[in-house]
This record gives sequence, C-alpha cells and structure tokens, in this order.
Amino acid sequence: MAPTNIAVIGSLMVDHIVITNRLPDRGETYPANSYHKALGGKGVNAAISAYRSCHNKPLEAEEASGAVEENELNINVRMIGAVGNDEYTTVFKEALESNRIDTTGIRTVDGKATAMTFIMVEEDSRNNRILSVAGATQALSPDDFTKVEDLGNGIRPDLVISQLEISTKAVEQILDTAGRAEIDVLLNAAPANNILSEKYRFITHLLVNETEAAILSGLDLDDLKEENWSDIAQGFLSEGVKNVVITLGEAGAFYANARASWHVPAFKIVPVDPTGAGQVTIWKILILD
Repeated sequence: MAPTNIAVIGSLMVDHIVITNRLPDRGETYPANSYHKALGGKGVNAAISAYRSCHNKPLEAEEASGAVEENELNINVRMIGAVGNDEYTTVFKEALESNRIDTTGIRTVDGKATAMTFIMVEEDSRNNRILSVAGATQALSPDDFTKVEDLGNGIRPDLVISQLEISTKAVEQILDTAGRAEIDVLLNAAPANNILSEKYRFITHLLVNETEAAILSGLDLDDLKEENWSDIAQGFLSEGVKNVVITLGEAGAFYANARASWHVPAFKIVPVDPTGAGQVTIWKILILD
C-alpha cells in the first residue's frame, strides 16, 4: 500500500522562554526565575505531533530496542517552511529528522534571521504571554503554493496542515490550491487572523481556541460560554468548514460537524507548559472521529 503523505506548511521558530512568579505590569521590571531556549513554532509542533500520533512506538523505545518498528499506518510527514541563513538551519533539520520528519521542504532564506518567539510563563498558573518575530517565515508567499505539488514540496499530499504564523495570503492560497484538488486541510487558526470567508469551504478541520473562536466570530471573549459553543461552531460550519474543534483549556474541547456535536472533557493533569497544547487536542479529536 502506498504511504499517506502529510505536509505541514508552517513556522519554524526559536522559543526564548522566561519563567517568572508573575507577569510584570506595564512599565515594571520584574525578576525572572529562569530562562531557556527551545525549538518551536506552530509548524514544527504540528509536524512532530502528527508523526507521533500515527506512529505505534515512542522513539525512545525504538532506540532502546535497537530497531525501528514500522509505522502501522504507513504515514510520512514532511515539514515545509523557512529558516534564516544562521546557526538554526542545521539545528532545526537535525531535530526534525531525529523525529522522523522529512525536512527537504525547508528552505534557507538569505538576509533574514530564523523566526523567534519570546514567551513569559507564570510559575504556578503556567499561564503565558507570547511575542513573535516572523523573520524568515515571511518568505513564504502565495506564489509558492499555486500548484498541488507545491503543497508537498514536489508531491501531492493526502493531508495539508497549516497555521496562521505564516502569511495569511499564503494560507488562503494553500486553502484554495488544496481545496480545488480535493485535498483535506487542517487549519489551526492561530494566532487569530481573519481569512477570506470564501476560503472556509476548503477547510476540512478547523482548530481554534476560545480567543481565536471569538475573534473569528466577531465576538467578545466574554461571550464565549458553554451555552453558545454550538452556535459558534455552527457559524463556521455554515461557512463551509467540515469539522470544527474549539479548545477550551481546562474545560476540554467542543467538536462539531454536520452529523453531530459533543463536548470532550479535559484530562486532569498537573500543567507544565501549555505552549503548543492545541496540537495534541486536534489529533485526539481526529482519532475519536
């Protein structure tokens, strides 16, 4: 059986993470508890989550046994994005390849630095605030995705995953090209940014958190309550989206399509860092479907 190919078109970003007892007020200088740097970006997070969700043995177990167990679902994942011509070019490719991700679709952009995020995380609550600098990610343009093969760096993918950390116009072109070719698209609409309503009909799976759902629906965040989860999801469905997932933090997630809708409660855990948590949610929901 031919392998299924998932193409993740998105950001590769270096995360600069500061842990603090509380977030500083405007104009305040406040001491941090610790700092560390990590590889991230919604694109990278999605690619690794996609691979691990369809692979039947953790990488650590493979390495311990000395043999790589075959992926039962025969799914390949390739990352398509851009990094700067700096020290992170090799670092990102090595990290992704160690997670079995195809990196041939990652381009190096001269004159631009690799994208970066600056994240403040509260020690106890694990709430965070994030600033991002697009850097080389800005190099991805609509012209890069006008043909079906562009979506998979030379191949026709079976599923395209993208987010809004790359150019909104590029995402709209991705939706258009994939949709007209009847290729499924999973869009994590984060960070929230309005896309043309005519493109919603090309979205197979739409993933939004509470803030993103409110912004894209033209509502205040305070208006997003349990009693109107369904109405908000139906609004997206009426625009042509096939499946909608609204992630709700500690309240879990709400899922809806033309056949049914339901609430999936959250697992009780001790939070470590919510950054990138939405990617785990979407794969659990897709498995349930």
